[in-house]
Amino acid sequence: MQDNAPIHTARIVRTYFDNNGVHCLVGWPPYSADMNPIEHLWLRLKELIYKLAPDINLITNKDWQVDRLIEVLPMA
Repeated sequence: MQDNAPIHTARIVRTYFDNNGVHCLVGWPPYSADMNPIEHLWLRLKELIYKLAPDINLITNKDWQVDRLIEVLPMA
């Protein structure tokens, strides 16, 4: 997936795509998070983590926070 970000629309990148048979969507809005499926997945995962561990954002020690995530994620 190519999202029309400036780095992907540089002449050298377009030439590479053309020379290697990479087809790109025309009119794809640049930086469109709504069209990026992984963004929706991260949102659902975050919602589930907060449902299973509502206290996780209160943990200030990063190591403890990671331990809590490791504890919660297998339930997700």
